[in-house]
Amino acid sequence: MSIRGRLLKSCDKFHFQILKLKRGERCEISGLPGNNLGRFHILSVSTHPKLRYVDDNLLLVNWFPHHYGHHNWGLTDPRNKIILDKIIELRGLDWREKLLEREKFVGKMDCLYLTCLRESFKNELENLGKVTPGYKKCPKDDRKLRK
Repeated sequence: MSIRGRLLKSCDKFHFQILKLKRGERCEISGLPGNNLGRFHILSVSTHPKLRYVDDNLLLVNWFPHHYGHHNWGLTDPRNKIILDKIIELRGLDWREKLLEREKFVGKMDCLYLTCLRESFKNELENLGKVTPGYKKCPKDDRKLRK
């Protein structure tokens, strides 16, 4: 895995933990306790990579049926009406426009940006009072970046 790939994986893990601490471990669509809970990107990372860590672009949801349905049927499919309704309830009718505007101001997702973001996430976890397993291992990644 590349250095950038390791940084993304590390940032993903820290960001997920931050979201769980801030929002709780419940599916934000159904309200049920988290069962295989994951980060659900409203606008996908493949088409909007700069929105990967923008909290307003994320919901914590159970994989089945919400995340699965979104990826397999698409957000506009009638079977996903509950998801779209919940996004509108939580983010407002103009959620798409707000996210697209925000995307313009996010930095390029290069190694420098991701390293700074990872450190920011670690500090935020410390401030929230939750240091994660594997937290002490991260400085090892910094040595690889300096080479």
